[in-house]
Amino acid sequence: MVKRAARAVLVGVLVLAGCTVEQAGLPLAGRPAAAERDERAVLAALRRTDACALLTPADGPVRPLGPHRCEVTTAGGVRVSVRLGMALTDRDRLDDYYPRALGEAKAYVERWANEPRTMCFLHLPVSHELSIRFAAFGGAENLCAVAASFAEGAAERLTKPETPRAGAPMASWDPCAMLSAVLDRRVAHDATGDHGIDACADERVRLSLAYGRLTGGEPSQVAGRRAVVSRGRGRCTVRWSNGPAGDAGEQLSELSAPDCALARRLAAAVATAPTAGEAVRPARQLLYRPEEPDLPVAGVCGYYTADPVRCRPHVPVPAPRGAAAVFRAASADANVTCAIAGDIVRAHAGTDVHAVIDDVAGCMFVEATRTVRVAVRITDGPVIVDESAHRTSLGGTSAWVSERTRPPTAERGIDVVLAEGTLSVSVHALAEVGSTRDQPPDQAHLDIANTVARDILAKHLT
Repeated sequence: MVKRAARAVLVGVLVLAGCTVEQAGLPLAGRPAAAERDERAVLAALRRTDACALLTPADGPVRPLGPHRCEVTTAGGVRVSVRLGMALTDRDRLDDYYPRALGEAKAYVERWANEPRTMCFLHLPVSHELSIRFAAFGGAENLCAVAASFAEGAAERLTKPETPRAGAPMASWDPCAMLSAVLDRRVAHDATGDHGIDACADERVRLSLAYGRLTGGEPSQVAGRRAVVSRGRGRCTVRWSNGPAGDAGEQLSELSAPDCALARRLAAAVATAPTAGEAVRPARQLLYRPEEPDLPVAGVCGYYTADPVRCRPHVPVPAPRGAAAVFRAASADANVTCAIAGDIVRAHAGTDVHAVIDDVAGCMFVEATRTVRVAVRITDGPVIVDESAHRTSLGGTSAWVSERTRPPTAERGIDVVLAEGTLSVSVHALAEVGSTRDQPPDQAHLDIANTVARDILAKHLT
């Protein structure tokens, strides 16, 4: 019996964009979930890394922006920057980037092209939450390729024993330790801003380190040091000099707070606080290998979710023969569905798709770029179809088809009701890598649902 009701969208497919980089060596199905790294050890290793050394050799002068931030302008006029300790959350990795191998390291490349195409971000993950971020700005035809060329060179240097050591002014300073000591509470490293590990913040106060000129604002002093004070947008900011930084200008600290009385008081305390954090042994390995999971899920589950409860690896099992046996076995174990559908899905969606088990969607076929995801479910229960679904014929068998498109995503679902049960096939797609967010996916990707359902019916269920 067919029930007319709203079909829950099981999962959306993620399509990614960016540059053309080797995809070989990405996670395989059997790999275990990544254990979370000790963030203190990761931060300690990042502080020992010379950001400017990661941009060399370059065809232009390298300009330090702060202890762990640097940029260069190429001969082609592209400005490339690197920032250590930037945010890269699970959601970022799944929604806005896609994984790529850069030599011996895993990278995440920006999935969507921006309009106008004036920038591209690329991350080298160093933990579940943090990364080394490269950014390319300018008018180059393929900014992601420019960012990737610098990131690949940096990854090669970072994987060698002679990893660049930071010797820049304030490189050993820990703004979180400094601010935490003054506030008498733990303040987290501010990975969401544009300073990476050169900044620390809580809901009221922010401290950052930079190089530059002490200009703008009202002249003042902080602990006997030259300073300026400025106000705006309900905040008061105090900047002061900690001494020269060579050609980069001066070593600057900046503290912002809701009012100037608080900002001045905290700035004076920070200026005389110990600059080093707790002694922590730096992480021996910063980057992830291309095949190494960096999400808290097993294997290729990381191609579409960061929820370890929802997804688990597919375990190969024999495929039964005969419709009745298939419905009976697949209803009890989605691994059977994978065995039934695997060769068929790969024939139509490509050999790069891998099977995982989703407790809601059944057997899910996923791939690294998240351009296409195919879900197959075989059950001996009734089907719930979308209220807008219409009837069609699939190889002579009646089926319900529903479809929705909201660029850059689209979904098509097919439900085939037979005497023994129901076959459901759905395809979730996003626009191709390098598309803009207002472009729809390729219609051919949605048509995979029809051909997969038709072939499963013909080969296994009739």
